[in-house]
Amino acid sequence: MTKGKELIKVSNLSVKYLKGKEYSLRNVNLSVGEGELIAVLGPLGSGKTTLIRSLSGIIPHIIPARVEGEIYVVDKNVLQTTPAELIASGAIGVIIDEPSKQIFNLTVEDDVLFGLLNVGIEWNEAIKRAKDILTLLKLDKLAQRHPKELSGGQQQRLAVAGVLALRPPVILLDEPIAMLDPIGKLEVLSMIRTLNEELGITCIITESGADVDEILSLASRAIVLSQGQVVFDGDVTDLLEKGYLTELGIGEPQLSTAFKALRSKLGEESFRISRSPKDAALIIKKLINEGRINFITYGHENSRTLTPLSKDVRLPVLKAFDIEFVYPNGVKALNGVSLQLFKGEIVSLIGQNGSGKSTLALVLSGAMPPSKGKIMIEGRDIKRIPRHELIQLVNYVFQNPDNQLFEEKVYDEVAFALRMLNLPESEVEKRVYETLSLLEIPDLAHTYIADLSKYQKTLVAIASVLVLKPKILFIDEPTNGLDYALGEKLLTKLSKLKHEGFTFVLITHNMRVAYKYSDRVILMKDGVILMEGPPREFFKNVNFLESNYIRPPHLAVMSNLLVNEGYLGRVFVEIDEFVESIRVKGVSQNA
Repeated sequence: MTKGKELIKVSNLSVKYLKGKEYSLRNVNLSVGEGELIAVLGPLGSGKTTLIRSLSGIIPHIIPARVEGEIYVVDKNVLQTTPAELIASGAIGVIIDEPSKQIFNLTVEDDVLFGLLNVGIEWNEAIKRAKDILTLLKLDKLAQRHPKELSGGQQQRLAVAGVLALRPPVILLDEPIAMLDPIGKLEVLSMIRTLNEELGITCIITESGADVDEILSLASRAIVLSQGQVVFDGDVTDLLEKGYLTELGIGEPQLSTAFKALRSKLGEESFRISRSPKDAALIIKKLINEGRINFITYGHENSRTLTPLSKDVRLPVLKAFDIEFVYPNGVKALNGVSLQLFKGEIVSLIGQNGSGKSTLALVLSGAMPPSKGKIMIEGRDIKRIPRHELIQLVNYVFQNPDNQLFEEKVYDEVAFALRMLNLPESEVEKRVYETLSLLEIPDLAHTYIADLSKYQKTLVAIASVLVLKPKILFIDEPTNGLDYALGEKLLTKLSKLKHEGFTFVLITHNMRVAYKYSDRVILMKDGVILMEGPPREFFKNVNFLESNYIRPPHLAVMSNLLVNEGYLGRVFVEIDEFVESIRVKGVSQNA
């Protein structure tokens, strides 16, 4: 299916990497028209990135591979045209999934200007485009900052800005919003949609599942890949009706699951699955107005009411008082933070990029001393705890496992810290295998780390710290780079481990993680804690959260729209409470 003039034509495309055992793409046929906004979905290893590399000419011109078939982009034979030639000709723009490899200038503004000037855009026009795009992406106040001083999400936004400023007819985006905060994701996707609709730019976006709700609410067409083959190509609503996403481990949008449950309760399929909270709210309003359903009212709940800081009667394992932290360049990242962490809980630490989440975790874990304030772990001042003891009380797992792993084999990586503590080798072996077994990966003990998948590397990074049996473990973006199924698998393991007494603090932009797996959610902004509470209560504060750059689950957004119009008396966060509150006309309450 195409819309407008055909810009991309792929015929019988098969790709096999030089060292690959199997084809990464097999007999792919695609036709993409002018002005389309396409989501390419699939689990890890399905061929999404290989497709982007092939369309952009990275394969075979930069990454050698065996390529069969034909690829034409804006009437150019990609197999005979280098990526540099494609971009210089204005045919295509590419955004890769690792922004640090795509930005290299000395200031944010210069990085956006670089591409514009190199393709011959006149200076005044280049300056105007750069300023406009930086303002749209909320980077204008950082225009003179060095890109390496930006947070990971800000770097991703800068990479997006550099390509969008060029306004090519086709933009390929490989997981472009993976590192953005929720509202940042929505802003980038909304801007892409605006460029798509107003300027006719064709956009192809890959997604593994973490942001499937947001991607599919904007895309008009979906292509699903599995084991290198196209298994679906069509309208997004048709895809949601099929059930492919759950079967392939990509994960179904929350509203799709909720509305399928609603249709089951009604015993009919008179309405289609909604892609966005606004469309879903219209359907609920229609059903209520027609008298077909109503909702049990458990008392009116004001979604704008701030949930107070939680008071817990349990003894905390960590207490922090009035923590401040100032970086050498003068940036004050933490400003009077106080909190408590309790044994055997999972806490999600959320907030916009640059809010202080990672800084707080590094300070609380002892990696950086606070500029002011006091941290107590099990009644002991963190400043007076020797380093070899501290790492066995609190520790940190980095966002990218490749930045943490350095041994050749898994066993030696997990054993490293224990050996540095001079433990007997018999004790080292015992604890290594205990830890690998806890994470259900003992069979990887003698595997080369270079041969591991991203998911396996993440587990090994956690194991290398978990082996020390810390009371508290901070994990930065645990599901980053994982598809939905692997992310769920990892979080299920962590949920089991909390019952062993471990406390996990997850720094995350994935709201599905926060509301589904957390015992508490903590929101940060500008170096302070704004709000905390259990997920079901926390995410009911939709208006407050959105005003602070947090996009709540789509079900909460939908029901908040209905609360504001007087159709509902409460905000729903989880599907079960939504479905259980529905009463169908003519069906008894116990039916």
